[in-house]
Amino acid sequence: MQKLEEQNKKDQELNEANNMLNTKIFDQIGIYVLGYTNPTAIELKSIMLKNGGLFYEYLTDKVTYIIASNLARSKAIML
Repeated sequence: MQKLEEQNKKDQELNEANNMLNTKIFDQIGIYVLGYTNPTAIELKSIMLKNGGLFYEYLTDKVTYIIASNLARSKAIML
């Protein structure tokens, strides 16, 4: 998990260094994408990182929002 956090931080620093950081609208917000979505998980990751947010590959306690097109009842109960 720490490796992913470091990777997210490096991606954000790279965006800031290249003046690609658009806003801080998603500051302190972390998302986890579950299954198929539109826009795709890759696009959501890019949007989040460019706007100050975080993207998690795994569901952790640091995730503030779960993005899903369809969420199975059993999965919802687990969350």
